[in-house]
Amino acid sequence: RGKVLLVFQPAEEGGSGPDKMIEEGILDKYKVDAAFALHVWNHVDIGKVGVVDGTMMASVDEFKITVIGVSGHGAMPQHTVDPIVVSAHIITALQTIVSRSVDPLEPCVVTVGTIHGGNAFNVISETVVMTGTVQTYSKKVYEEVPEKLKKIVTGIAESFGAKVEINYKRVDKPTINNPAMANIVREAAYKVLGKDSVTEDEVRTMGGEDFSAFLMKVPGCYFFIGSRNKEKGFVNPHHSSKFDFDENAMGIGLTVLKEVVKTYLEKY
Repeated sequence: RGKVLLVFQPAEEGGSGPDKMIEEGILDKYKVDAAFALHVWNHVDIGKVGVVDGTMMASVDEFKITVIGVSGHGAMPQHTVDPIVVSAHIITALQTIVSRSVDPLEPCVVTVGTIHGGNAFNVISETVVMTGTVQTYSKKVYEEVPEKLKKIVTGIAESFGAKVEINYKRVDKPTINNPAMANIVREAAYKVLGKDSVTEDEVRTMGGEDFSAFLMKVPGCYFFIGSRNKEKGFVNPHHSSKFDFDENAMGIGLTVLKEVVKTYLEKY
């Protein structure tokens, strides 16, 4: 009743692999009608499937901020512009984007993940480099936040007499599930795992996923396969230094995905 296209995607998350594949015509070449993908998820118990309608994961932006001051001796700060002090004010102020500038009902995260500056305990450095990420759900906030960030960073830097360079990169768009395709996943999960196998608890996340590029072009669904197993001690979250998961989730995921394909082809 149809054909299945398996996508072996290069440059996953950060390398814009899906965008390049789409630009090169993969969806048109194979006349793709729908797209499905899954991911193990340690916030959901083994044997369950996490799926929601609409936005499931956030957009992902990446920024790099370089604060340029005037270096000098730590005992004579009056002759310097301290980029570390400037950076401290910038980091604190960036949090007001979420708390005071974005609608409280609109999900948004601004995180400074790295900060590097200085080489000696008694020397005021010349530069500080910060990197971080912004995650949003709605188109409105997605469009507004970069300018808000730029105004805060440049304004604070100027007030201290420092200079600043901002590199703001769009990485991934929001991951938005088509409700009809999400129902395909639910139906498949029910067939394979039973009526209590589908959950929406702890499924939506502010993390990002580049599979979103495919979902912007064709209807589809991105879903989670539960991999948490308290009895085995697999309870730590993704990216934790103690992360581990129940590998039975991979077999379950394969079985569910196979059933998703069968269910879709029967209906469409």
